[in-house]
Amino acid sequence: MHQYNHYFPHDATPESLVDDRERMLQGILGKIGQDCFIEPPINIDYGCNISIGDRFYSNFKYALQRSASVRFMSSNTPLAS
Repeated sequence: MHQYNHYFPHDATPESLVDDRERMLQGILGKIGQDCFIEPPINIDYGCNISIGDRFYSNFKYALQRSASVRFMSSNTPLAS
């Protein structure tokens, strides 16, 4: 998660940031749909219990501190903090 929150290479393009961060989310979360993006920083416990659907977007400072299963499965789900 530290890498996700601090990832901004000097040669990054908007497209490469989206692709790289989506790949990182796949390693953090249990299931991730297509075209998902969470603005960093994020703070998540037990990411393996979190599933998000297609075209999910969350604004920055997203925090989810739950050990139970959490699912955001509907498409086009925005979350703003």
